[in-house]
Amino acid sequence: MKKNIFKTVISTVLALALIIGLNTNVQALEIINNDNPFLEGNKEISTKDVVLDYNSMKKLPTSLGINSINLDIDALHDTNPLSKTDINMLSDKGYNSKQINSMDRGDYLEIKKTWKLTPEQIKAAKTVYPELENVNLFEWTDGQLMSYSKIKDFERYSPSSEQTKKLQERGITVSDAMHMLKDYYSYERILLLSDNEIKQYLLKYYKFKDDYAKSLKAIKNYKTNNHINSSTSSFRISHNEYIDGALYYYCDVLGYPADHFHVDSGTHLGFNEYLYGAAAQDIFEEIYNTTSSYSAANMWGTYSNSNGGAHEGIDYNGDPEGQNLKAIVDGTLGQRDSRWGQVAISSTETTHAYNYRIFYLHMLNISNSGSIYSGQTIGTEAGVGPEGTYQFDKHLHLQVYHNQSQTYPETSTNNQLESDSPYSILDPYV
Repeated sequence: MKKNIFKTVISTVLALALIIGLNTNVQALEIINNDNPFLEGNKEISTKDVVLDYNSMKKLPTSLGINSINLDIDALHDTNPLSKTDINMLSDKGYNSKQINSMDRGDYLEIKKTWKLTPEQIKAAKTVYPELENVNLFEWTDGQLMSYSKIKDFERYSPSSEQTKKLQERGITVSDAMHMLKDYYSYERILLLSDNEIKQYLLKYYKFKDDYAKSLKAIKNYKTNNHINSSTSSFRISHNEYIDGALYYYCDVLGYPADHFHVDSGTHLGFNEYLYGAAAQDIFEEIYNTTSSYSAANMWGTYSNSNGGAHEGIDYNGDPEGQNLKAIVDGTLGQRDSRWGQVAISSTETTHAYNYRIFYLHMLNISNSGSIYSGQTIGTEAGVGPEGTYQFDKHLHLQVYHNQSQTYPETSTNNQLESDSPYSILDPYV
């Protein structure tokens, strides 16, 4: 879909002005040469006995006077081993094996900030942030774009001034409220919750961040104490109930606030943080028949507090909400379930997305047709769930299976990502 280029001059200039210099200091740590180093390893690292030095760690204010540590995830150094993709990219940039063997993922991310943007990254950036259409991004670095992205995404997802005032009156921080959008979809819904409901939710969130920090320290301790041979050794992390047996990477996807993504989503690899954001924008435009910027409460593979596992799809929020939703491919309709406002498109050979089953959930006014063509209305965005028409705030849950005989969408409660990437629906190379 051809986009209308709209101008947001003031916010764009402010965002550009806030882009800061980059810190390229690196910390030497061992690596493991494997894209999924924790899933098939012969060593298991437990976080059970890990003790964090909270006095030396950056913390955020808690909401509602909660007596707990609320760590600033953005301030943590990622001690995860490099993936094969990371290693190949460093090698292509001229780093030798000795240099690479001294790095971890946090080092790689700092170095990556200094690299000039590729044509693919520039195309993705202009897809997600159309106000950059006439900006020369070839002199921009990865770090500059990520700084710009953080500013623009905060603007996109932050509460209005009136909502901010109400949150402050309740003693709820804006950063906590923004995170709660993942499960409650709107600030109005959040403000309807009792203090106790909010406290219980945020205690789990703070605990998740604490567990994540402990896993990073456990990795560092293990590699330091055991002098791991980077070419032969691998291991996995044993987390507690919140992230048991799975690995989540903290990633910045264009158009979406930084979040934890399941390793099997591949979000952390290469330029996927850019490509996935651009693909999410393209899908949003097709389904909502719009050129507006996409908004999502969850992305494919993000950790879900409510599910206790990886999120199996994308949760889109329309603006305005309650819009008619369009079929994204040609196909036959089936797998209807009125309890969830659900229908699925089984794609036909008229599109590259052949043998895809694409589930739309939480809708009203679902089409009764046996078949549908791309661009036809399939239903209306709503909040349908088993407890009623308005169980959730209005949004679309989009879940995809490819070459699977899936008759009902999975909900991950075991930290396994069962669904397939939704980003390849329109582009088979994503």
